Amino acid sequence: IDNGKTLAELNFKTNETLIANKQNLGNIPKAPLLNRDKSLTKEAQDIFGEWFDDFSHDGLMTPEDCVEFIRSCTDDKCKTSDTRVKNLFNNHDHDNDGKVDKEGFVEFYRLACVKKEEVVRSNILAHNYRNDLKKISDTCEENTDKTVLPRFILSHESKYFETLLGLLDRPDDSSKQAWDLIQKLVTNPSINNKILSLNVNKKENGEYDWESLFDTKSIFKLLYTFQIIESLIE
Repeated sequence: IDNGKTLAELNFKTNETLIANKQNLGNIPKAPLLNRDKSLTKEAQDIFGEWFDDFSHDGLMTPEDCVEFIRSCTDDKCKTSDTRVKNLFNNHDHDNDGKVDKEGFVEFYRLACVKKEEVVRSNILAHNYRNDLKKISDTCEENTDKTVLPRFILSHESKYFETLLGLLDRPDDSSKQAWDLIQKLVTNPSINNKILSLNVNKKENGEYDWESLFDTKSIFKLLYTFQIIESLIE
């Protein structure tokens, strides 16, 4: 969620284990590439048009440009004599000048959608589009509100975090499960700020009540506090 920061600025501790899951793009439902009349959907036409714009020069694509495009799709080190290059130019270089215009390139892909849809979809994934024809970068921007994420809510809203803390001293497996979950959450801001400000309550006799900062009644809560202090020292 936060970019442009060091691990220290994100409060990661030394030797802390990071868990990352790769997004499985294959599970996203496929949006159609063709309409019922075999014409391209607007989304598909926009993608193919964008590819042409990225790899052509002055509105025309040469065999050399096509080679670069194929490499971007498959990482193949092909040449202009490649069958795929020849197929494009033999069928869509209508004035035989060795160049294909945007209309010809898009038509090439329309026909490919009819005959070789899976190959086209493979090209689409290679160019960082999802099965629903949305750019991966665009969908990441849609989900940048970290406050709606379950882990943020669990760590920042007191009623949920206190419930987790309450499970730590149970005499069953839920105690360990709760502790494992807490270890994966962002540091609770309330406890963190309390430590940073040394906000310690005073007793009636004027002495500092250190137990208001260090909960000695719970080993897990005390350990959690020590972990925060350790991360601040590091």
